[in-house]
Amino acid sequence: MILGAVAKLSTHEVAPEVRKMLFVLKGEMTRKEIQQKLGLKDEKHFRTTYQQPAIVQGIIEVTKNRCGTGQQSKVGLSFVLN
Repeated sequence: MILGAVAKLSTHEVAPEVRKMLFVLKGEMTRKEIQQKLGLKDEKHFRTTYQQPAIVQGIIEVTKNRCGTGQQSKVGLSFVLN
């Protein structure tokens, strides 16, 4: 998985912000976890500068997680190296 991301980094021009995100991304993480690791507080800035460019280039993918069952279940987004 990480080798695929490294290969994409060497064959595509990748923004420095996306590279930073890839260095903190460990397996499957939520947006909030990634933002905390990067020290970012602004969700919109994270989405436009880090998340979207990485998704468009096929470096990461968005997954949906379902925690719990019934009325207490929560659906969240997480990101994983593609």
